[in-house]
Amino acid sequence: MNSLTIVPYRPELAAAVADMWNASRDGWGGGSSMKTAEQIRQEETRSDALVVYLAMEGETVAGYCSLGEYKEEAGALYIPLLNVRPEYQGKK
Repeated sequence: MNSLTIVPYRPELAAAVADMWNASRDGWGGGSSMKTAEQIRQEETRSDALVVYLAMEGETVAGYCSLGEYKEEAGALYIPLLNVRPEYQGKK
């Protein structure tokens, strides 16, 4: 495994994000629907996340982490969505 880099989500990475969700869908209850780059672009445009970070290995999205405002406590954040491709789980 090469080294991972953490980058903010950009619309041009939507296809790689869709690939990550499709590769890890069994961990999210399975199903037969496949995400597309356009769906990801639309979801991220509508999202109220403050920022989305991606763990990248080359052109592959290994992980996804969104940060949101925790409205119950001033100045606090929370992680509404976190995912790692199955082949990267448990690796350091």
